[in-house]
Amino acid sequence: MELSVPYLILGVCIGIALVAGLIFMTWWFQNNPREKRRLQKEKSLRIADFENREYAKITGKVAPLEQTLIAPLSGRECVYYKVTVEIGRAAMPTMGANFTYTSIISETKSVDFLLEQRNDSVHIIFEHYDDFITKDFGYKSDPTRDAIPKLEAFLKKYGQQSKDATGYNKTLRYREAILEIGEEVAVIC
Repeated sequence: MELSVPYLILGVCIGIALVAGLIFMTWWFQNNPREKRRLQKEKSLRIADFENREYAKITGKVAPLEQTLIAPLSGRECVYYKVTVEIGRAAMPTMGANFTYTSIISETKSVDFLLEQRNDSVHIIFEHYDDFITKDFGYKSDPTRDAIPKLEAFLKKYGQQSKDATGYNKTLRYREAILEIGEEVAVIC
């Protein structure tokens, strides 16, 4: 039985639409984009209008309360950081360039801070939070690029190193997300 050209074109179009729909649905229902959409839809209040135990979004600038942190990779002053180090392995060794990454180190630290808005401020206690902070510092070491001393020191703190047993560099990805002093943020509380 021979398929006519219009049916063949229709079949290809349906196949492309199904794949595109699957990709879109996967992206749409991931936690991060879903939470970002929720954050955008949430009503925003001024700090002066916020009542205790009310569920609302407040935006403002990060200010230190008592102490601050120093982000281990970038050295920036902050109230929160999360560092992730991932090792890359070739997904298909014969193909070469495609890597899958697995986390080998994850460090998160935070301190309470103030969220300032005009002449008002609110004390933010970092206890229960969802982490949707953009990773804004990154570095990669691989067989052609050595890890800088600061990265080597961070790896050593966790009993890791950037070189394998033969002395070649591992493929490592270092990522850091922080809440920097003076940064504009939105908090749902």
